Amino acid sequence: MPIPNSVQYSDLDIKFLSHPVTKKLSVLNNERAVSQAIKNIVLTDRYERVYKPLLGASIRSKLFENFGPNIAYEIKEDIQIALRNYEPRVKIIDIKVDEKPEENAILMSITFFIRNQADPITTSILVERVR
Repeated sequence: MPIPNSVQYSDLDIKFLSHPVTKKLSVLNNERAVSQAIKNIVLTDRYERVYKPLLGASIRSKLFENFGPNIAYEIKEDIQIALRNYEPRVKIIDIKVDEKPEENAILMSITFFIRNQADPITTSILVERVR
């Protein structure tokens, strides 16, 4: 439940779908907007964006490493640093990293508070190896 007189966060939907009635671009609010921003930051590799080369967590590079406690710790640290530097709207509570060897994937669950809101939110991100 949002706190009265709190800040409302909004972002454009990354899918760029139009609203069926108004035909304007869809807008995401609060939880959905911040969750989308977190996914974008986590899935961005460093040096992928020209004018912000340090933005991102570079998770894809760790998909081809032998997974173990060290890699899980590195992924957690990379996510925390990226979100602390580039997403001021959140306060991270917990990050869980689970290996899915049968799917060649890593599942990351990020639990966080949005500033000025009382309820924690969990976002799950699945990153898979294609080759």
